[in-house]
Amino acid sequence: GSTGDYALMLFAGLILYNAFAECLKKAPTLITANPNFVKKVVFPLELLPWVMALGAAAQALLGIVVWLGGYVVLFGWPRLTALYCPLVLAVFFPVLLGLGWLLAAVGVFVRDVGHATELVAHALLFLTPIFYSVDAAPVVLRRALMLNPLTFVIEQFRQVLFVGHGPDLAGLALYLAAAVLFSGACLLVFRRLRPAFADLV
Repeated sequence: GSTGDYALMLFAGLILYNAFAECLKKAPTLITANPNFVKKVVFPLELLPWVMALGAAAQALLGIVVWLGGYVVLFGWPRLTALYCPLVLAVFFPVLLGLGWLLAAVGVFVRDVGHATELVAHALLFLTPIFYSVDAAPVVLRRALMLNPLTFVIEQFRQVLFVGHGPDLAGLALYLAAAVLFSGACLLVFRRLRPAFADLV
């Protein structure tokens, strides 16, 4: 019963959090760890964050499969709304990609940024409604939680996977628009800083 419920709610939140945390940890060294690519004029460095973000998304998809397996064991067949899961993940994807471009570029100039992103990843674990639901948080905190880019997608993820509600399509469309804008801005930063990479790596 309730222990299984809680475990699955927790796991559903962790699937997206882990994808985000992985990008936070890996992105700062994407360029500095691959100096041979930087020296080659022909290699499009923009691809490195793509590879990282796709890897994180693939792990999240694997997490969904494991989650569904757990649900089948504990409760029987999952609800049909679980089919919306990849949609929520797709809407979240530009955030991972943008994060990759931004942190990879900054990581070339500020070598210690990786330590900062590790701290951010740890802090986000508690500032994201993973161990608790948004409704359980005090009203003051609730507003702050909604500013966290992970809160909305994790709540949507749980709605479709666990609660059996369809996603908030208007909310997801708005989130996607913001995510694409963020990603585009990060790509611009990456391209602006790129000419200096070769001298610094």
